[in-house]
Amino acid sequence: MLPPDSTHNFEEQRSWRESLYRLIQIVNTSGLSDLWLIAEYSLIGTHRIDAIICGFSRLFGRPLALIVESKQWNKIGDGGAQHTDQVKMNFANEYRMHPVAQMFQYEHQLEANHSVVKAGNIQLAVLAFMHNLPESQKPKLFTDEYRAFAQYAHLVFVKDDEARLTHYLGSLFKKCSGEQTAKQFLADHYELSRADFFGITKILQRKDNAVMLADQIEVSLAFDQLCAEFKKNPRHMAMIVQGSAGTGKTIVGLHLEYLAVQRHLIPLRRTIFTFAKSRMLHNILGQAMSASGDPRQLPYLDMLSEHDYSLVIIDEAHRMSDVPQHIYTLVGPNTRPKILVFLVDDHQCVHVKECGTEFVLKCALLTAGITPVCKRLTVQKRCGFENHFTAVLRHLFFDEQTPSQEPAASQFQVTITDSLSAIDKRLKAHQEHGFSARWFAPMDWLRRRSREFGADDIFIRDHNGQEFSKEWHPYPHHLLYEWYKSQSAKAVDQVGSIYCAQGLDYDYTGFIWNDSLRWDTRAKRWVYCEKEHQDLSFKLGITDALKVRNFNFPSGAVTTLVMNQYYILLSRARRGTYIWFKDAATKRHVYDVLHGK
Repeated sequence: MLPPDSTHNFEEQRSWRESLYRLIQIVNTSGLSDLWLIAEYSLIGTHRIDAIICGFSRLFGRPLALIVESKQWNKIGDGGAQHTDQVKMNFANEYRMHPVAQMFQYEHQLEANHSVVKAGNIQLAVLAFMHNLPESQKPKLFTDEYRAFAQYAHLVFVKDDEARLTHYLGSLFKKCSGEQTAKQFLADHYELSRADFFGITKILQRKDNAVMLADQIEVSLAFDQLCAEFKKNPRHMAMIVQGSAGTGKTIVGLHLEYLAVQRHLIPLRRTIFTFAKSRMLHNILGQAMSASGDPRQLPYLDMLSEHDYSLVIIDEAHRMSDVPQHIYTLVGPNTRPKILVFLVDDHQCVHVKECGTEFVLKCALLTAGITPVCKRLTVQKRCGFENHFTAVLRHLFFDEQTPSQEPAASQFQVTITDSLSAIDKRLKAHQEHGFSARWFAPMDWLRRRSREFGADDIFIRDHNGQEFSKEWHPYPHHLLYEWYKSQSAKAVDQVGSIYCAQGLDYDYTGFIWNDSLRWDTRAKRWVYCEKEHQDLSFKLGITDALKVRNFNFPSGAVTTLVMNQYYILLSRARRGTYIWFKDAATKRHVYDVLHGK
């Protein structure tokens, strides 16, 4: 672990040399040298548990895993932090998470996401090991703003605490081998719990917080500081949270609203969660709120009363049409001081009028005299909870940096097949086994105006000559909630379009890659085939843009919007996706990119 490594900084290596070494010494002197230790156990993203000591409980005889959070701190700064979850360091304006908060956060994450721990097969315990911190500094962790943590002071071990730590370890563990517990812990997998719109009831009822992971925690801490500044000096402020598909923007937005209310920073009546567009997402979240007993309405941004709120969280902000006007309405003269939070993905603008990119938002906010705090969500929480597949999609469509080799432990599966009926059978089999499954396709077929039961909108003669037919998803939009939550076979026979995809996910998806977007092998670029695309609303938008702007709308911009649509439709799955191609050259190109050729 000690040789230089680009993925581990000096502070981490110093921790291995000092904290980890000292911890092992103490375990040995406790007469517990048969225990097993797991170092640097990875959670989702960049966060890792410093050490997990594995053995059997002395009291109950059950497998026991002790989470050890190590800190190199030797002094705690004066003046206090802006929130109880953060500790001021001995440096100007530098804050770190409180060790008690961090060790319980790791415990909570394992209880929620580690399959063996969730099943109750391994008991957890926690402690913080701060071997450089003098005893005189320890009270600072449990007084004033940190007094809520005082009940856990016995779980924090500081300098010259070796004797007490030795006694504590002896009270926890039997003197026997920890091999079985360690191997059992490592044999199963750590997987982010489902965090879709069926999993937000507790947040909406203000009973519990979402399990925040990795970069989501960084956003949360930055928002805390923003709220603290706002409380001291109310003025217009803004945060832009940029995140690609599947990084949990909506859940983060709800989490931030929860924080503001829970910590009495902003009253509930002064907060609002709103949408730039997305009727599907609006309907689903609205019905989820109704089911949770939350009577609030979710207005669209266009219908928002600009004077009534101190916190406005705008989901799908990339779908905003007139960004400067919206900003002026929210923070113009005589408006109440407020914090604006924009949840954005530049690659999810799907219509010509949608222009709420991070750059456009920054420009509009700076013009209004507001310097936004910009944060980025990068950890993938949808596609097998790995970054690889969505990174490949961004490379495929937008020529972003080539992703690193797919992790060996990745459980997300991409299957390319020539048979639509084979995909259909697989999706229905997944559905029968309790997983959610849906078809998705670009708008390359017209929607029937007559919604006769069983009427098929999509008809394809497969490569083997077999006929394949499906109908589009239900219409009008208020029926989509039932389609989204349905586990019936009927739902798999209805194909989702771009108008019911953004913000939603399923365990498995099938995707029909038709001819509206093809790879030109000679030119080595993507080509938009307008005649294949039957989305009249999209085409009318382009026509209107040409009329209003009175110049030739660049063809590349239209192709980018179509690529955005394909990117969204392909990134709806959590466990695996099946893809069928009409065009052989496109299939070859995608296959080569997926396999790094």
